[in-house]
Amino acid sequence: MAFMPFADDPQFIEIPQDGDQLHHTYYKEFEWQILDDPDIEIIVSAAAQNLMDLNNMSLEEIDKTDVFPLDMQEIVNLDRRRDLLPWLRTSLSLPEFGSGTREIATFCNNLNCLISHCMVHWEYSPTAVKQMPKKKNIRLSDDISGPCSTNCFLHGNPPYIETHWTPEDIEALHVMLDHAPDMTPCELTTICRKPCREVFKRRCAYIPDDLVDTLPRQRPPMRSRNLKIRDTDHHTFTPNIPCEHDGPCDAHSGCLCFKNSTHCMRNCQCAGHRKPCIRRRTGCDCSTRECRKKPCSCFMENKECDPELCHKGKARYLDDCAICKNMAIQRGRQMAVEVKESQWGLGLYLLEPALKDDYIIEYVGELIFEPSVDTRCDLARHRKRNYMFELNKTLTVDSTYLSNESRYINHSKRPNCRSMTKLVNGEHRIGIYANRRVQPGEELLFDYGDNFFQND
Repeated sequence: MAFMPFADDPQFIEIPQDGDQLHHTYYKEFEWQILDDPDIEIIVSAAAQNLMDLNNMSLEEIDKTDVFPLDMQEIVNLDRRRDLLPWLRTSLSLPEFGSGTREIATFCNNLNCLISHCMVHWEYSPTAVKQMPKKKNIRLSDDISGPCSTNCFLHGNPPYIETHWTPEDIEALHVMLDHAPDMTPCELTTICRKPCREVFKRRCAYIPDDLVDTLPRQRPPMRSRNLKIRDTDHHTFTPNIPCEHDGPCDAHSGCLCFKNSTHCMRNCQCAGHRKPCIRRRTGCDCSTRECRKKPCSCFMENKECDPELCHKGKARYLDDCAICKNMAIQRGRQMAVEVKESQWGLGLYLLEPALKDDYIIEYVGELIFEPSVDTRCDLARHRKRNYMFELNKTLTVDSTYLSNESRYINHSKRPNCRSMTKLVNGEHRIGIYANRRVQPGEELLFDYGDNFFQND
């Protein structure tokens, strides 16, 4: 606990808030009483590294010794949480990898994140694995509707490189091609900030077509009828961290996705990187209809479409001509809204027309676990304001201290919008959707549910 809330209010301090329990009894100590020692972290990190390098011990084996004051999970990704001092070893050799390769080790490749030094997935962010190319250079234009610019590679391959490329520029491109070899030059030019045609020419030199020809062709996996997948209901399912093991995803390998009865995800380090995994999703095949109606398999499973799997609906592309309309949350395409005075204090008003089932805004906030929910319920009851929203059976979204405009949506038994929890790139997220046609200037209202008013 950072501090005692409402310390000057005897009614909160002396009266039990939940049954017989006082609020402060939920906590063992104040947050500032026992601070992490940065020196201890460095010492434990260095000692654990030596045990792994010299004694070939795994992190689990080191934890079982119960010698160190910290768990290995706390220090394994220490460099993602703080800057480490560049201590010199007895003999300092030249770095084996360039800066680009080192940077990609700290890059979070979760599609909901895609930033370096991520503070959300740092505990279980998988190591980037080099991918084998599946497309020849002559096939890169198959999924492109038109040239990206006057320098697009669709206009032809330049006879020579006109722009100056530094060694760092070349390394950055090679790192991208190592981990995403089938990205189009039009996409790579945005990242590398080099002309599209020159990016294509360097791709041809780095990944020649004969290299792709030599790769073994993999047959699509045959799905078993006994495959148990139960990840469509957020009330009973909580996403697990990506699995990482040898062998197929079954009970013998200890696969987390198998234990959780869910699909393997793009970041899973299972056999799916070496051969097809039967637990991986295949994406929907919506090619002539919008992906927000019942025939769409993603829509039926309460999931947003996957930009890497749902190819027929052109889910990967941002232009309005794409058929897929089931990616609004991950695209961040919220409607224009305004917070202003309403009948119940502040309310949220729509500034543009919305049709039935249109996505309006995402309900965001802090992600908290059940123990934090219990303590914050005390504060919510005392303040008579509650902004907690159940995300799944493990996590709750609390927009009390951190949120967007969605926290100002008021309650009504005749709502014009509703909340829906969808699985977006392996994570649950809450979207607010229109129940009917909503006109500009109309206040947004949804039903909080009976559970919200039980403890009032």
